[in-house]
Amino acid sequence: MKSKVVILVLTLVFAFGAVQTAAAGWGGKQMNAVPPVNMADELGLTAEQAAKIRGLQESHQKEMNALQDNIRELRLQSWQLSFTPGTDQKLLEAKSLEVRKLHEKKMELMQKHREEVRAILTDEQQARWSEVRNGRPCPNPDGPMRGPKGARGAGGGMFCPFGQTP
Repeated sequence: MKSKVVILVLTLVFAFGAVQTAAAGWGGKQMNAVPPVNMADELGLTAEQAAKIRGLQESHQKEMNALQDNIRELRLQSWQLSFTPGTDQKLLEAKSLEVRKLHEKKMELMQKHREEVRAILTDEQQARWSEVRNGRPCPNPDGPMRGPKGARGAGGGMFCPFGQTP
């Protein structure tokens, strides 16, 4: 009986330690995270430029949120159809095509937003953008979803919103 209690206590201690280690990883500091900076100050934006960019960001975010909601809804429908007996394969493929088209639209909206913001900045401010990013060059000027791998994450997870070249 005493050995069972010892084993139980040791198991609980190890389990608690594992949970604490995992929790520290989830909520702890990310190793590659870039600390936030005040871009208006760092780029030397005028009040007019900052106001224009904030307006663009707000409208862009509303569009992107609506698009993301549509994508999530279509994915849910597709998932539900895939577990519905007798669902026609063509219907599943059509849902998948709808999702792909919405993703393409999302990429187009992101590119349009980058171009609109870039048009507000001076050449010097666009050049400063890369320096503000802790001196790291832009790994993929077309964004994180584009690149030679042609897959999600092909840009290394970093994003250069003003299209600077590495």
